[in-house]
Amino acid sequence: MLNGAEGVLRWHVPHRGTLDAETVTPLLLDTAANRAWLTAWLTHAISWVRQWQTPLALNLDARQLQQPETLTQIKTVWRTASLPWSLLMLEIDETAFAALDTRQCAHLLEMGEKGVRIVVDHVGQGACAFGLLAHLPVHALKLAGTWVTQIGRDERVEKLLDGLLQFGNAMGFTVIAEGVATAAQRDFLAALGCRFQQGPIFGPWQESTKPLTLRQTASPQASHNRP
Repeated sequence: MLNGAEGVLRWHVPHRGTLDAETVTPLLLDTAANRAWLTAWLTHAISWVRQWQTPLALNLDARQLQQPETLTQIKTVWRTASLPWSLLMLEIDETAFAALDTRQCAHLLEMGEKGVRIVVDHVGQGACAFGLLAHLPVHALKLAGTWVTQIGRDERVEKLLDGLLQFGNAMGFTVIAEGVATAAQRDFLAALGCRFQQGPIFGPWQESTKPLTLRQTASPQASHNRP
């Protein structure tokens, strides 16, 4: 069954065409630009949250986290919107998560006490800090698609995925597999107990102006995310 959706925001810039987040993010190293971008993006996304009453997952780049104002600004904008804190999730890349300093952890702990949840992205692709997983308000782990593509090719990777799933489930985390592209990958992960998956097998990327559709590929063992 459809459990959620993931959106990608792109910007149309005169004389340059459409830019995605990977192109725009380096521009946000400037403090003023980062502040303006965050406020504009959050204000726009909050209108969706009000309409759908569904959690918002905000992806944060490691360079943004290094700026002292970023987490404070997010808290200010969300507080001004008067939305439940439980509707806000912060999605942080595994390597950036492992590099969190004391100040950032203090901010995240405070936000966690309010109900904000953390999603650690691309797990298995970088360097993970297990101590932080035990102490910060982590809600979900997203298994890197680079590991998923090795299913059926590398037995050691399959054992690694099994171990990561067992670890995540034992810790009470929601574990999501990224980049699921084939029925064999989908069914292998489902047999391991991975109830949440996302990737091209569940449907192509769609423009936001088009109605949301889902391919009928779900296996009976699990329910899945669309890409």
